[in-house]
Amino acid sequence: MDLSEVIDAYLLESDELLREMESILLQMEKKDPDSEMMNALFRAVHTIKGTSGMFGFDKTVKFTHIIENLLDNLREGKLKSNKDLVDILLRAKDQMDYLVQSEQKGEISQEKSEEGKKILDAIAPYLEGGIAAAPAIEKQETVFSSVIKSTPSVSSSLTLANYLISLRPKRNVFQNGLDPISFLTYLKKLGKILYLQTIISEIPTNESYLPEDCYLGFEIFFQSKEDSEKVRKVFEFIESDSFLHILPPGASVEDLSYLAGQLPEEEIFLGNLWREMGVLSSEGLVQFLRFFSPTSSEPEAVHATVVPESTKEQELQKAELGKSTILKVDSKRVDQLINRVGELVVSAANLNQLVSGSQDSNLQESSLLVSRLLNEVREISLKLRMVSIGEVLQKYQRTVRDIGKELGKEIVLHIDGKETELDRNIVDKLGDPLIHILRNACDHGLEPTEERISKGKSKSGNIWLNAYHDTGSVVIEIKDDGKGIQSDLVWKKALEKGLVSGSKPDQEEEVYKLLFHPGFSTAGSVTNLSGRGVGLDVVQKNIESLRGTVQVHSIPGQGSRFVIRLPLTLAIIEGFLVSVGTSLYILPMEMVLECLEFSQENSDGKNDYFALRGNLIPFLRMREIFPQEEKKTNARENIVIVRMGDKKAGVVVEQLFGEFQTVIKPMGSVFHNVKGVSGSSILADGRVALIIDLPSLFERTVALEKAKN
Repeated sequence: MDLSEVIDAYLLESDELLREMESILLQMEKKDPDSEMMNALFRAVHTIKGTSGMFGFDKTVKFTHIIENLLDNLREGKLKSNKDLVDILLRAKDQMDYLVQSEQKGEISQEKSEEGKKILDAIAPYLEGGIAAAPAIEKQETVFSSVIKSTPSVSSSLTLANYLISLRPKRNVFQNGLDPISFLTYLKKLGKILYLQTIISEIPTNESYLPEDCYLGFEIFFQSKEDSEKVRKVFEFIESDSFLHILPPGASVEDLSYLAGQLPEEEIFLGNLWREMGVLSSEGLVQFLRFFSPTSSEPEAVHATVVPESTKEQELQKAELGKSTILKVDSKRVDQLINRVGELVVSAANLNQLVSGSQDSNLQESSLLVSRLLNEVREISLKLRMVSIGEVLQKYQRTVRDIGKELGKEIVLHIDGKETELDRNIVDKLGDPLIHILRNACDHGLEPTEERISKGKSKSGNIWLNAYHDTGSVVIEIKDDGKGIQSDLVWKKALEKGLVSGSKPDQEEEVYKLLFHPGFSTAGSVTNLSGRGVGLDVVQKNIESLRGTVQVHSIPGQGSRFVIRLPLTLAIIEGFLVSVGTSLYILPMEMVLECLEFSQENSDGKNDYFALRGNLIPFLRMREIFPQEEKKTNARENIVIVRMGDKKAGVVVEQLFGEFQTVIKPMGSVFHNVKGVSGSSILADGRVALIIDLPSLFERTVALEKAKN
């Protein structure tokens, strides 16, 4: 049987739970945890342990079992949370992450095994009686035996109690990543299973059988010294996906009769089963069956007075059916869907062009309807790949905490805009750039504690990480309140390396661009975090590969701000189609402000500035950037006013075709280093249009002008 898809689901769920665990632990460093936080923390570890047990990942189970014991003590108030304990738990979380990822491959290094032992040694003082081994994972065949009998041993203790547990998992329980057998195995930790009967009456005998569904039920006669609440907690995470009823000691025949009415099996079958299990005596069985006799009215009273808690939960679950649920889909399938939708966009545009010349009004109307519906499908499909950027930003809390600890600095990371959505493919590639910028902020930007106090600043350094939408793009800002960037020092280092010559330019932004040069660093010495001059170089390359830009702003003594601007999606672009000569170009629609007829009277021929309502804005000619055949003498020129952040500029073209929806096609490897072009698109008539990367294009133009001078 191929378990690759199930393993993938296990890894995905574990990753989500471990991220949640880390988030809660970081909160625990700042404040005492409440019961909700502790329950969520315990639930995350308990779930990972249970699902690991399903696959027989013994090392993961044994390690998480001990962490679970520690969290149980915290949850019950036997231990008090403190920074040292949180630090141990964060290390344990990292070890769990490693075990989850590695044990399924059979690759656990000796170094990591030793690290696990060190973590357990640190935990031992917090556990009563030291660390107890986790219960061995039994083979499923043992539990699935049709009948497991044992004679209850005579005990002098008066605290032993017998429970009847009826468990009927829902059909989709496997699809939710749960295995009832792992819960039954864990139940043995609390006591002894006197009798277990597997119910197979729900298994279909025809072609309607689905191997992914669960058709089994369980009747369990269980003996333990624990109270009913402890027993119920064993099934805490499968209860919402099952019918679960636990009859405590002292339950009456009436209780059994009501339970039988809730179960799908026949009452006579259940009565005989419970008698065989030892739950009912022969006399008790007779009384039980009387409740289902047509001449008896007693069951009515019983049904009216007893309402099990699990039944209440079932009613609540029925009420929840109308609410939306989350469906997890392989991202490759979403990518395939978006690619097909993109091709449909091109085909629909071609169809509209052919239909537009037709005199058939019905055909034209149908074509317009198809286009409208296709646009809606396009919007919906793109949103499928849009995810909240919060999951990326939140993980940097741990990164900043660890860096601050290594540097001996107190650093607080403030995160805003977690709900901002961005293309999943972009989110996945944001990791490295943000890590490098945050490391620089922690190491270079923020001063040591003593220096901050001497300057009248707060003891703790602050970093702000913010994300928001702006004119069809996503902007991510990383700001700190440190010492800022010393532009004189940057220019001096650049002179020493031979990167520049002459006097420092008046515009500080031109100086800050040197920070992104490969191998450039102002650090006095190389550390584990920085000093080798590779960080910001990586940032720029990765951001540009996403069709984005990065800018630096800084005020000496007050701090620095990095601004990353990214497109919402990499798949389809809302563009503005223009042409120069026979060549077609697409400008990003979100950056286009307005279009005007270009006149030499409104421009300064010397410096390429255009007069727009009393303001001079720079412009470039597409014909000069991308050389064309000779221009027609009577050809009219137009200027497209675009905005990049808080700046405006103009692009001079010849023809304007208007708004255009298009699919982005990657350029070949030959064109990877061409500045100003981010991709291409095939139009409805088969012609190719270049998609213009405006920020990069203007940067290229400025560089060419400097080279001329």
